[in-house]
Parts: sequence; structure tokens; C-alpha cells
Amino acid sequence: MLKYVLAIVCLHNLVSVYCLTVSCPNGYTRHASSCYRFHHVGLSWPESVTFCKATGSHLVRVETEAEHDFLKLKAKEMLGRYPLYSFWIAATDAVTDGEWAWADTLTSLTYKKWALGQPNNGLGEDCAGLYYQGGYDFGDWLCRTLLHPICEIDFTDGIELVG
Repeated sequence: MLKYVLAIVCLHNLVSVYCLTVSCPNGYTRHASSCYRFHHVGLSWPESVTFCKATGSHLVRVETEAEHDFLKLKAKEMLGRYPLYSFWIAATDAVTDGEWAWADTLTSLTYKKWALGQPNNGLGEDCAGLYYQGGYDFGDWLCRTLLHPICEIDFTDGIELVG
């Protein structure tokens, strides 16, 4: 039996308000205006980006403290069920060392909460994730490291509104 989480999303401009019912695909969990899925497979960061795109989502962008708190709680629930304890997020400084941005939008991180001693900017550590040893705050890794991807679907992704 398929399970769907429904939400009503309303978008408005100066003239009209558009409301639509949005559901998360099976296996995804809704929080605020997104659906999230913690995947069991261990992948490198580039593989995780491709994997999420192939599933119609994107590697998670942690943009608020509330979203981060939700993801940390879910990550802690995964302990013992997943072989690797840390999770990839979409942040990278591969374009300019020390300037962290979201890979899919190339926008600078406006919210960031690095674990103590992170980012340590080790040679080639250009990809970020939720760092288990840092209480699931951000940490940087070599992009070839195997971690679990967290894929995100924003409710507004792919929605075309006609007024």
C-alpha cells in the first residue's frame, strides 16, 4: 500500500492566490515545504548528486536551523540501521576554496553550522555532509568518500502555475 503525505501549498502574487495539494513520494518524509529521503546506499558526493537527480530530486540544501534540526533528528533515528553514519548535503567549495555554495544553484550558503574544527579544509576536502562525530553539524570530506545521500524534493520544484 502506498503512503502519501499531503500538504496544501499556497503561492500568491499581488492578484491571485494559487493553492494545490502536494504529496511526498513513497519513502520520502515531509517537513515544511520539502520531502526528504535518507538513502541506504553509500556513494561518493558526485555520485550522490547524480543519484538524487535520477530520482527526480536534488541533494539536500540545509537552508534553515529548523530544517537542520529536522535532518539531525532523522539522521539520529538511522543510527544502527545504516552502515555509514554521516550523510552528504549539496554544499561544496570546489569552485573557490573556502567559499561554500550549493552545487545545484551555485548560491552561497546563508545558513551554515559547522561542527567544531570544521571545515578543516584538508587537502581536497571540497564536499560537505552532516558529520556524525560532530552531532550532525556540517563537516567537510574528500568528495570520493562514501556517505549516504539525503535527497530533497521542494514542493515548488517542477510546479508550473498558470494565472
